[in-house]
Amino acid sequence: MASGEKKRRTEEENREFNQNWTESFAFICNTDGLPTCLICHDKLAHNKKSNLERHFTTKHTEFAGKYPTGDARKKAVEELQEKQQSSFMLSNWAQSSNNVNLASFAVSLEISKRGNPFTDGEYVKDCFIRASEELFRDEKIKDLPLSAKTVQDRTAKVSSNVTHMQVEDIQLASALSLAIGESCDIKDTAQVTLFVKFMSSQSPKEELLGLLPLSGQTRGEDIANAVQKCLKDNGIDINKIVSIATDGARSMRGIHREIINSILAKALYHRQFKDFLEEIDSQFSDLLLHNKVRWLSRGNVLQRFALCLSEIKTFLNEKSIDHPKLEEDKWLQEFNFMVDTTMKLNELNLKLQGKGNPAYALLEEVVCFEKITSFC
Repeated sequence: MASGEKKRRTEEENREFNQNWTESFAFICNTDGLPTCLICHDKLAHNKKSNLERHFTTKHTEFAGKYPTGDARKKAVEELQEKQQSSFMLSNWAQSSNNVNLASFAVSLEISKRGNPFTDGEYVKDCFIRASEELFRDEKIKDLPLSAKTVQDRTAKVSSNVTHMQVEDIQLASALSLAIGESCDIKDTAQVTLFVKFMSSQSPKEELLGLLPLSGQTRGEDIANAVQKCLKDNGIDINKIVSIATDGARSMRGIHREIINSILAKALYHRQFKDFLEEIDSQFSDLLLHNKVRWLSRGNVLQRFALCLSEIKTFLNEKSIDHPKLEEDKWLQEFNFMVDTTMKLNELNLKLQGKGNPAYALLEEVVCFEKITSFC
C-alpha cells in the first residue's frame, strides 16, 4: 500500500448484516442495522464477521458446545428469536399503556383547570374518536380511560403531586412568612386560610398551604393550634418563620359595636331605623353590621357609624334608649381618632394585597405609612 493512501474505515465500507450469521453466531440485525447478540443482548459496532465470531467463541463457548452447528443450533436460535420477539412486544405494549395513562392525566388536568365536571371526560373521548375517523385511524383512543371516576382519580393524584412538590419547596426554604386569615363559608363554618411566602430556587413564591376548618370556638388559641398542627403534619420547621400577618380577626369591642348590633339584631328596630333614615333624607339608608370578614369591614363600619351619629342619637332618644357616652366629648374624640386610624390601616391593608407586588414596593408603602403616622 502506498504511504500516501489512507486506510479504509470500517464504517465507510457500508457492510450489511448477513442473515447466515444468525444461525452461525446467534446474532440478529437491530433497528439501527447493527448486530445484536440473542444470548447476552450485547450490541456490536460493525457488521464484521470476524467480530461476531470472536464474540461468540469467547463469550458463549457453553452455548456453542451444547448446540453444535446443525439442526440443534438452528432450533435453539429460533427459540431465542421467539423469546426476543415476545420481549419486544411486551415492551411495546407497556410503552403504549404508559402513553395512554399520560394522555388520560393530561385530559384530566385540562378538565380540572377549567372547572368542568368530571363527566366531560367521556365527551372529550367521543370527540377524539370522531375526529380520528376523519384524520387518522388509531384504535388507542378507544382505550383511553376517561370515565368520570377515572378523571376524578387522576385529578386527585395531580392535586396530591402538586401539594407534595409545594411542601417540598417550603421545607427547603431558609425563611418563611405566614399570612393567616379567618372567615366563614356559606354554612357558617369557621375556616382559617394559611398562606406561606418564601424564596425558592427560582423566585419568590406565595402558596396556599391549607384551608383549616375550626369547630366550636374560634379563639386565638384555637387558631394557633390549627396552624401549628398543619405545619407539623407537613413537616415544616416552625423555627424558620420570620413573620406572621393576620387579618385583624380580634373581635371589635366598644360602645359603637354594642349600639349597631342592638339596632340590627332586632328586626322591628331595624325596619324603623331604616324608615327613619329615609324620612329625614339621610345620605345613608342603613348601618353596616360588622361581618365575619372582620378586618376589611372594620373601618367601613366605624366610618358609617360616625357619619350617621346624629341620626342614631335622635333615633335612640325617640326609643328612650340611653347611651351617655354618645354625649361625652372625650369619648367622641377618641372614637373619631379610631375611625381615622382604622380607615388608614384599611387603605394600607388593601395596598399590600394582590399577587405579583415586588417586595420593595410593599416595603415602600409600609415606610410611608410609618412616616405619616409619626406626625400624628
